[in-house]
Amino acid sequence: MKPNAREVTRCEDCKALVFFAVTKGGERQCLDVEPDPLGTVAAYRVDVRVWWCRTITAAAEADQVAHPLETRFRVHAATCRRRPRAKQGEIPFDAAAASLTGAGGVVVPFRRRR
Repeated sequence: MKPNAREVTRCEDCKALVFFAVTKGGERQCLDVEPDPLGTVAAYRVDVRVWWCRTITAAAEADQVAHPLETRFRVHAATCRRRPRAKQGEIPFDAAAASLTGAGGVVVPFRRRR
């Protein structure tokens, strides 16, 4: 089962289609929209626009049988193609401040005595 159009949103970083499911601990988990048979999360719809999910490990998969309403999805953090972030520019050199510090513009931190 796939999420419907009202349950889908876009990732802020890569603009891919994603949806959110609630974990057992009450946290929201971002999942890819397309089901994946090798996914590590089993999710199912509980109510309109409400999905619950659980993680699947190799040990748990051997012991448990998947519920027929559960669909496997991939966690979006594993597939996100994050857009490159802007790099911080070089800090401008202030000649006036450098002359006040003395030794070549090196600022010595002030430490209090105990």
